[in-house]
Amino acid sequence: MFSTIDEPLENQWSYHAVANVVRGHSLLRSFKEVDADRIALTGISWGGYLTCIVAGVDDRFTVAMPVYGCGYLRENSVWKRDEFGKMTQSQSDKWHRLWDPSRYIGSAKMPVMFLNGTNDFAYPMDSYAKTCKLVQGEKNYSIQLQMKHGHIFDFREFFLFVDQYIRKGTPMPLVAQPIIKEGSVSTTVKSSTKLLSANLHYTSGPHEQNGKRQWTTVPLIV
Repeated sequence: MFSTIDEPLENQWSYHAVANVVRGHSLLRSFKEVDADRIALTGISWGGYLTCIVAGVDDRFTVAMPVYGCGYLRENSVWKRDEFGKMTQSQSDKWHRLWDPSRYIGSAKMPVMFLNGTNDFAYPMDSYAKTCKLVQGEKNYSIQLQMKHGHIFDFREFFLFVDQYIRKGTPMPLVAQPIIKEGSVSTTVKSSTKLLSANLHYTSGPHEQNGKRQWTTVPLIV
């Protein structure tokens, strides 16, 4: 994954992984049983990493939903020290240019929903937030308090997101950028359903300790 950066492109994992997803998508679209206009893209962990890349190079997908995966891995991630720390500057620059999701996700044309946990050991919140900001089109987020890293397949938010764009279901709420003023935090929410409750989760811990920092939860007035 990282140690082959000086090898030809055809010998590197990300090259084949992305190509396989695109070719698999083409195969799926060729089946008469499949509605080619209603295919979603998702992946977990390294699959989320790949989802961020593929979303920017294959615009045939209707929606994209990466779990955990994000870009800016050399700036802050579980691989910053043990992988990028072993590279020369030239190798690090090459890997970032070729294989970092931040180089691709900004070209995504389909709606994207990001899902991660606040304390993920691999993909920390600072790198994650910068990746999310790159998407210029429709997007949504679900950052879940202390969600463990694993291959979990029952994210209710994803089913709602898919229903919204593939089945023309009820749109999910959209929360605007929070505003901090005079000791208070406020935001606006666009929602076609009634909001029942809201909480604010915040931390003062450094991004370098993403996996261990504590979060505080306070209720908000809806």
